[in-house]
Amino acid sequence: MNTLNDLDFSKLLIELVELDYNAVEAYSLAVDKIENEDYKAPLQKFQQDHERHIKEINEILVNHNQESIKKPTTKQWLLKGKVLLADITGDDKNILKAMDSIEEESNKAYEEANQHKDIWNDITTILKQGLEDERKHKKWIESTLTSKDS
Repeated sequence: MNTLNDLDFSKLLIELVELDYNAVEAYSLAVDKIENEDYKAPLQKFQQDHERHIKEINEILVNHNQESIKKPTTKQWLLKGKVLLADITGDDKNILKAMDSIEEESNKAYEEANQHKDIWNDITTILKQGLEDERKHKKWIESTLTSKDS
């Protein structure tokens, strides 16, 4: 099985932007569907982090004579589908579980990007911050899922 590290670095960044776009779409739906008001602000912040990743990585792509990515992939429907299926139960925990699986994928992608053999010097700080953001998202979701009052 190929990993992101097997991709040309510019293609890896394109995949990261697409993944972030897909996450933005899923977070937008999760914020709309989740009932616990205390969860909405963190989820909106995570969505904004993904939006920032898109902007920052696209800027680097353009600086390297690559086209910026303008929209999510069709995979967004799979991710949004996870949230919609979770919402059918009317249980916020299931929506958070769907978002946790999305963050699992994001964490892996950012870890691989940070370790890529051909990483560009002008993006290392952005990728490190992106990984830190992804870890923070996952940690909040996991701790919220295990808390007694969620």
